[in-house]
Amino acid sequence: QIMDRDGVRPKTAIVVSQTALACELVARGVGFTICDPLVADAFRDRVGVVPLKPHFRLAFGTLHRKADRATPAVTDLAKIISEEAAAFMERRKFA
Repeated sequence: QIMDRDGVRPKTAIVVSQTALACELVARGVGFTICDPLVADAFRDRVGVVPLKPHFRLAFGTLHRKADRATPAVTDLAKIISEEAAAFMERRKFA
């Protein structure tokens, strides 16, 4: 979306399905990636992280079986994860 909005067409050489794999490739010198800062932080000792400008919002959610309702424990866990992610983003100045 970010690149499409500005008409940028990057030359893609490798496509991966996992953010951590993309970060590992970057850490080994194979190009660059755009990813969420929560995963990138795990590689902070081996990669440089540059926040995107303008800010791009990334949404997360929980999954459960369609036939089941989310249990109170799942709802509580989602709230905790949301709060921790927000605190992380603020500490890293990505908010």
